[in-house]
Amino acid sequence: MITRADSNKTIEISFQSIEGYISFNSGTTLKINVNIPEKNTTIPFVITQSAIDLHKAVVYAIHDISWQIVNDPTIQDYILCK
Repeated sequence: MITRADSNKTIEISFQSIEGYISFNSGTTLKINVNIPEKNTTIPFVITQSAIDLHKAVVYAIHDISWQIVNDPTIQDYILCK
């Protein structure tokens, strides 16, 4: 859960699953839910990423999904509205 001391807005981020495979080109699928309790809204995020090694694929997937969350218009509207 992410909260700020000077705000009553809450965003809950929950890790749902991760699936990976190792072969010539390894990959992973990462699933995360973002819940906004005040709006009774849950937004699912899924990203699949590949790389030469599984560890890099996981890191790339976390990076990509973080940007999806930050750039989501519903989340931006909730965070930025006054």
